[in-house]
Amino acid sequence: MTDNADNFCVRPCDLFLLEQWSSESSLPDDEQVTQIFGSFAKTSVTDRQNYQNQLSQRRVRSSADLEEAERALLARVLLPSERRATGPWLRTYYGSGSDHVLQAMLSGNQDLQSQVERAGGIISDAQRYDYGEAWQRIFTRIPQLLDNKRRVNSYDGELAAELTKAQKWEREDRKDVEEEGGDYEEDGMYWGDLYGQWHLAAQVAVMYVLDEETLGTSEQGSSSDGKILVAWYDAYGKTVRWRRMAVAEVLEVHGLLSVGSYDDHPVWTKAEIGSAYDRESESLPPTPEGEGDSDSD
Repeated sequence: MTDNADNFCVRPCDLFLLEQWSSESSLPDDEQVTQIFGSFAKTSVTDRQNYQNQLSQRRVRSSADLEEAERALLARVLLPSERRATGPWLRTYYGSGSDHVLQAMLSGNQDLQSQVERAGGIISDAQRYDYGEAWQRIFTRIPQLLDNKRRVNSYDGELAAELTKAQKWEREDRKDVEEEGGDYEEDGMYWGDLYGQWHLAAQVAVMYVLDEETLGTSEQGSSSDGKILVAWYDAYGKTVRWRRMAVAEVLEVHGLLSVGSYDDHPVWTKAEIGSAYDRESESLPPTPEGEGDSDSD
């Protein structure tokens, strides 16, 4: 469907906003939107599906199918550019010289420019997205970037199952190493490999972030190394894995990233692990009693 000012796509997050909106709130519209969408990002994938079901039950495909008051509210508080945004390119730094660095980066590489254009362009606005390192704030404005088109009904369950498997593998690996007289911290399997399937089950999309490290300039006026932050995130906007990549590297593996065929590729296996998914994460529950001591701390 063509999205325009008068007739636009309606998503589960939009119904959530309509449900939570308060005409009596003292907050400006823009702040109330980010507050509500921030709550939506924390809502379970299963609960989000309820809003998708409501869309189906009401036979709502576009804003034309909404009640007039609902349509008017969404049209008033949501920017058309944000309703249409699908990512995955996001600019979060707008400091002095960054416009020139970005222009040079794109004009100097036709393949990169074409890739960005095919993806719908860069989400860029100094007044709205000057997030610095806190790039995940984009989900409080464009929550459809969290849409999990795969495993909608089984996402949370699959995540829990893969975590249980990973903890079991870690216990078995520790036992094998210690029985052979080894030091688990030195001789055990790499933690990221043991928990790799959990990470794969968690990630729903990848974001290419153009931040200060990408677009910043030194005091002498020379550009930074220009490496792009490539971050895989889960259905709640938390970073699963991330790495810095030069433009040439991004172009080389873009095909793999776009179709998700990278589980054994170094671009994924050698990536850093996000704090929400590392071995110190609160996402790791204690090992159930009767299955051995917890080795996940």
